[in-house]
Amino acid sequence: MSTAKRTKATRGAYQLVVLAIRNEARRVENLLKGVMVVDSEECALLVGPAAPLHRMAESKDVNPYHLGHSCRSLPALSCLRERAKVSCMLPSLSLWSDVLKIIIPVIVASGLGIWANRKLEHLKKDIQNMLAVRARRTDFLRSQIEKLYGPLSFYLDLNSQNLALHADILRVDTSSPQLRLTSKEIDQVITAINLYARRTTANNEAIADLLRAQWAWLDTDDGEVMIKHVFAHIRSNVEFDLANNAKLPLDYYREGSIKPPTVHSTDLADRIRKKLQDKQLELSGLVSAVTTTRDEH
Repeated sequence: MSTAKRTKATRGAYQLVVLAIRNEARRVENLLKGVMVVDSEECALLVGPAAPLHRMAESKDVNPYHLGHSCRSLPALSCLRERAKVSCMLPSLSLWSDVLKIIIPVIVASGLGIWANRKLEHLKKDIQNMLAVRARRTDFLRSQIEKLYGPLSFYLDLNSQNLALHADILRVDTSSPQLRLTSKEIDQVITAINLYARRTTANNEAIADLLRAQWAWLDTDDGEVMIKHVFAHIRSNVEFDLANNAKLPLDYYREGSIKPPTVHSTDLADRIRKKLQDKQLELSGLVSAVTTTRDEH
């Protein structure tokens, strides 16, 4: 490699170091496509009193670590100007290889190490913030599941089973001659039906108590449907006795002035069950993600 080519390559490498120190990564990337060539006067304008670097540029044996060390004593870089021109494309792979041997150690020694450390610090903070957000979401979901949605789904699904069996018993024709039920046995069937209804009422009372204590954990889109459910339970206690006898004249219900209260809704039970499953699935994913991220870092 001729002295002239080595001088041009070294000067171009120096310009890359200047840009690297200023963290101008895009311009460094563009300059890698060619070597910046400047004359002695322009070089003086760019670097000021950096005579050791000029002498190194004219030398046949350039020690990149000395060049990197000299960069630490450079004057303020505000004098960097746009007069430098990319006027020499790399003519051969051998010249490219020689230039890289100079550029890479210089950049590492001069400024990219500090830049990389800063980037790593930012990345570390980003990861910590992400873990903190996931931890808060994990705690919130766990509290929702344990304090509200788990017990709520339990009571509603239990009511579904109670009323399903209640309906099955009512569908049996007790007057059928095939059953041959005595009046005492018929009374026992009626008693069982009423007991299932009372169990449903007790579960609804537990739901009302649960919502009263844990309302803050309820999703906002569930508020309206749960208020309707609790209000229907209140109406049931006011308008019917334990034997399911109406306390208001039946004509009120027959004429459609008011609708009889609904003590249970299978749609509501399905909704809350789905909510519980979704929250459990999300919680499982968050716990797995946080554990994996901590293991990796």
